[in-house]
Amino acid sequence: MPATVHIAPLPDLTLERVGFPLNHAYLEQVYCSVLGPTTVLLLRRIGDLLDGHPEGMHLDLVETSRSLGVGARGAEGAEVGRNAPIRRALDRIAMFGLGKWTEPGEALAVHAKVPALSRHRAERLPTSSRRCTGAC
Repeated sequence: MPATVHIAPLPDLTLERVGFPLNHAYLEQVYCSVLGPTTVLLLRRIGDLLDGHPEGMHLDLVETSRSLGVGARGAEGAEVGRNAPIRRALDRIAMFGLGKWTEPGEALAVHAKVPALSRHRAERLPTSSRRCTGAC
């Protein structure tokens, strides 16, 4: 699979009004147990990158994997394995509705903010995370 993915903003007027920015403590405190730490770190990184490149940019998956402390599991510098942690994290962003693949495996549009968790998901959180569901 390619070693880069194009990341672009995915506008949503409702989220822009009531969502939590990707650098907000809510993402880490509440979503970490739902998405996993790699996906949360990746979302934070994408948020920072989109702040500097509001039109979108190419994300080097090998470099990003290394900077997040996870392996690329592909040929050195050429490709990133399908089951690499960075690929799974990108897929989780789409699976949980925080982004959308516009070209599968090649281009991902990501919301600049995350919604409050649904009541159903919030009830399944660890006690310490549930205290933050209103806003940390």
